[in-house]
Amino acid sequence: MADSRDGQENSAKENGVPENGIHTNGAETPAPTTEGVRTVKKSMTGFQLTVTESGPQNLLQLLGHSEDGTREDERKTSFDLPTSLKFMINHDEYEEDMNDDSSSDSGESDFISSPPEAQEEPYLQSRSTSKWSWQGEALNDSEADGQLRVFCVTWNMHAKPGPDDLTSLLRVNIPHHLYVIGTEECERSIEASIVFQSKAKWEAKLQAALGDGYTLLRAHTLQAIHLCIFIRSDLVSSLHDVESAHVATGLGNVLGNKGGIGISFTIHHTSYLFINCHLAAHQGNVKQRNAEFHKINAELSLGKSNKTFPNVSDRFDHVVWMGDLNYRINGNRKAVNALIHQSMHEVLLANDQLLRERKHGNVFSSFQEGHIDFPPTYKFDRNSDIYDSSKKSRIPSWTDRILYKGSKVAQETYGWISDIRTSDHRPVFAQFTMPFDVKIKRQNLKPAVSKSVKSKVCAVM
Repeated sequence: MADSRDGQENSAKENGVPENGIHTNGAETPAPTTEGVRTVKKSMTGFQLTVTESGPQNLLQLLGHSEDGTREDERKTSFDLPTSLKFMINHDEYEEDMNDDSSSDSGESDFISSPPEAQEEPYLQSRSTSKWSWQGEALNDSEADGQLRVFCVTWNMHAKPGPDDLTSLLRVNIPHHLYVIGTEECERSIEASIVFQSKAKWEAKLQAALGDGYTLLRAHTLQAIHLCIFIRSDLVSSLHDVESAHVATGLGNVLGNKGGIGISFTIHHTSYLFINCHLAAHQGNVKQRNAEFHKINAELSLGKSNKTFPNVSDRFDHVVWMGDLNYRINGNRKAVNALIHQSMHEVLLANDQLLRERKHGNVFSSFQEGHIDFPPTYKFDRNSDIYDSSKKSRIPSWTDRILYKGSKVAQETYGWISDIRTSDHRPVFAQFTMPFDVKIKRQNLKPAVSKSVKSKVCAVM
């Protein structure tokens, strides 16, 4: 897919909107320069930039240092530097005692342990942009070419009803074969959802937005977590083996305030699995988030579990896993704010907890994720573009993510929806092209579900 960043930048400039979507009240911060940067040096309290007299003071300030190169905040100001900034690092200065690859739950970050020249980033697979694909194009004949257009979106709704008009969320003017909508804190609060779990109003709202040409394939609710899939009505006859299940990871592994939902099905000979989840909150709970991912992956009862495929994500041809994963950015609020305003996403991504955990093989090891070129999607003041101004002053982070795996799956776009401000999260979407095999016929397929299985599940087919 052609890169459209230049067009996006020009459009943003013409409309007076900053590229990163964060308004700065007209004030422009000078772009960081690397002139005068000599080395990164280990100290008693962490790491410091050593600079010449002409060094870039604004870059030092962004990274949490004062003008003389000393740290302003000793607690959480150390940043990993990505490969793109490797010219800032003298490896010989910090090689000693930096070979511990273990992850930390403290929220602190440590520097990249291998030489910058050897750094590889297999966990960032694609360079897709936030621009929508297939605008103005008719929907392809899936039966003829064996390709599905799939739209996925995850959104923590913060127990708010959302906008009346869902055009921005679903982009119904760009037709897809499948719409996969995952929400967290849907319709009502986590506490209220213990008693009132129904998401019927939300499902009806989605159906009305998509129109009569789409059928609700399946919907499943786990307390305030919800997942539903709509399919083009002319594809319903090709569906088989439609199932759904959930795993609670909340209090005592019983309550569904946290957990995951999966919906699986087969189209002709190709199997699909979509998972939406809400993992443990708070900056330091990295290991708990990792553990909840593995619990959902091991215990979600979809597909045929066996010794060869003990994890649900290995039992299907194509898998998408999304949700409020709650991984944060290591750093302090002042430094992260400044880096966002500078659009220095590569520095922020080098300190993103999920990317770090994946890099160490601790979580989502077999998945891919598109390149993130949009600002952190959490936490905003409601109905504004201002990050958390409360006393808690939470660090902006990419908590909302979409990952995938599967042969010949192409992620066309990966972005945020910046103009929906009813929640403290921004929705995150992805568009995929997913193949299926129309030639091979399977026998003894389980027919599509034709009625609700339980109160928490809705299937209309």
